[in-house]
This record gives sequence, structure tokens and C-alpha cells, in this order.
Amino acid sequence: MRRMLATCLFATLFGTLPAFGAEGDAVPRARMAADRLSATLRERVMIVMKEKGPAEAVKVCFAEAQKLTAELARTEHLSIRRTSLKIRNPANSPDPFERSALERLAAMKEQGSLPGEMIVPARVGGKQVLRYVKPILVQPGCLVCHGAEDSIPPEVKTHLQACYPGDRATGFAAGDLRGIVSVVVEE
Repeated sequence: MRRMLATCLFATLFGTLPAFGAEGDAVPRARMAADRLSATLRERVMIVMKEKGPAEAVKVCFAEAQKLTAELARTEHLSIRRTSLKIRNPANSPDPFERSALERLAAMKEQGSLPGEMIVPARVGGKQVLRYVKPILVQPGCLVCHGAEDSIPPEVKTHLQACYPGDRATGFAAGDLRGIVSVVVEE
């Protein structure tokens, strides 16, 4: 019920266009891609953190996250990315739709009504698309790289500064809205 209300609210706020047919596979494809990207990145980072420590995990994120995302987009024939209001990588800056979605999700989180996903039919470049947004919440294990500045180990800070000179993705607490996985599927 909460998911349906959030989707309706989001569609109303962003305007509505003809919805995708119930028989369409856009929503399941978007959901699967978002889940797969999140799971793959989380698993890869956790393995490296366990085996080599958090400083090496920063290097993995820097070297592999964009490649994994691009590969998933290519194999699934959709657009997918991670973004946030507090970006680490400038290549992940939100577009206007994503910025608005992030702001609305942050407001909904404040009110205790964060949906698990948002689905919005839209028109992009003259084409009918489905915009799918899945919130990314900060987990306790994320805090070693995304927590309060004074709690991030010096070696992690060194790697963050080297890989991401303009990093703004710190200062989070467990449960905070870190960002979103944003997927665009053409009809």
C-alpha cells in the first residue's frame, strides 16, 4: 500500500504519461537490474574489505563500480546508474529528474514513509520510457568510508582524497538515505 501511494504521489508530482502495459516487462527488468547492481557492488566491496581492508575497498569502488554499471547497462539494454545529493564521483551527478527524486525521497524518509521503489512513466528525448528509482540506505558496514569525517580511518581518507578529490559522500549515519539506483527502460 505504501509503495503504491508513493508511486502515485511521485507520478502526480512529476506529471503522468501513458502507463506501461501490465504485460510489459519494463518494471521487472528495471527492478532486477537495480537489485543486481546493488548486490554485485555490495558483495564485491565486502569481500575486499574482509580480505584486504577498507582502504583497498575504496580502490575497488574507484576502479570497478563504473565498469560494472556500464556492463550491466549494456547486457540488459537499459540505462542504470547510482547517484546522490552528496556525490563521491562527479560522473554520478544527478540529472534534474534524479535530483528531484532524491529530494522527495529525503523528505519522505524524514516523515517515516520511504518507499522501496518509485516507478514513473516519462518521455525522454521523444521516447516513452520508464524511470525506476530505488533508494540506497547506509548500512553499518558503509560507515568506514561514508561515516562522520572523524570516524573514517586515516588510510581510508588518503585513498578517498586520491580517488575522489571533491568527495562529498561522508557524514552519513546507519539508515540514512545515501542515494538511489536510477534505471531508465525504453518502452
